[in-house]
Amino acid sequence: MIKLIDVSFSYGDREIFDGINMEIGDGEWVALVGANGSGKSTLIKLLNGLLVPTKGRVLIDGMDTRDEGNVWEIRRRVGVVFQNPDTQIVASIVEDDIAFGPENLGLAPEEIRERVEQVLKVLRLEPFRSSPTYALSGGQKQKLAIAGVLAMKPRYLVLDEPTSMLDPPSRRDINKIIKFLYDKEKITVVYSTHNPEEIFYATRVIALSKGTLFFNGTPWEFFSNPERVWKCGVKLPIITHLCYKLKKRGLDLSFPIFSPKELAEELWRLKSKM
Repeated sequence: MIKLIDVSFSYGDREIFDGINMEIGDGEWVALVGANGSGKSTLIKLLNGLLVPTKGRVLIDGMDTRDEGNVWEIRRRVGVVFQNPDTQIVASIVEDDIAFGPENLGLAPEEIRERVEQVLKVLRLEPFRSSPTYALSGGQKQKLAIAGVLAMKPRYLVLDEPTSMLDPPSRRDINKIIKFLYDKEKITVVYSTHNPEEIFYATRVIALSKGTLFFNGTPWEFFSNPERVWKCGVKLPIITHLCYKLKKRGLDLSFPIFSPKELAEELWRLKSKM
């Protein structure tokens, strides 16, 4: 379990958080949302000890991130993928980059090779194993960044807007891979995003606003209040926004609605009453 207890954090005189409390349990997919400057990236860095709280405690499976003796194990358990994959790629060849983390764990060569082969297959990077990392596309680089983290066999996969720099096909590909890891590998996912479609993958939404925990609930509960959604810098899904506009015009529709099928059923229900 990841647990934040009365966590405050400041950059000099600039306070980012003030007394945040939250828990993230095994098997959850948490969508982390908030307007730009709300502290999402700072929170992500707090989760694996890249930053330590000014006050309070961050516990990873009971280990305090302030204890320097825990840092290596915490960073093995909490794998972080950042927005720009170039900041995480350290080797010039794809398979060497994936092997970097396991090598630093001091694993046997056989174990390293096994891990590299496994993540190459899962991320569908096998055709690029010997390719120079600089020659990869944006989507391929993001896959490589995820592969390097997975080779460490983390318990928690934390992603900071990993698809924001990608085109739609690459975005869909990355989300399919993360969903596979969540469903099949049983990895707990914490996913920072502004994309409403990506929020639907989550089992829970945590929203930050002005240094506070603004919302903590299900995606359905989150989207049921459009003003709350917009305050967090997120747009309503297209169908949900259309439903909202129709309700504003006086149609007695259920809300929120997320799919064309649901909206068609609601419109048919209203027609049947006429």
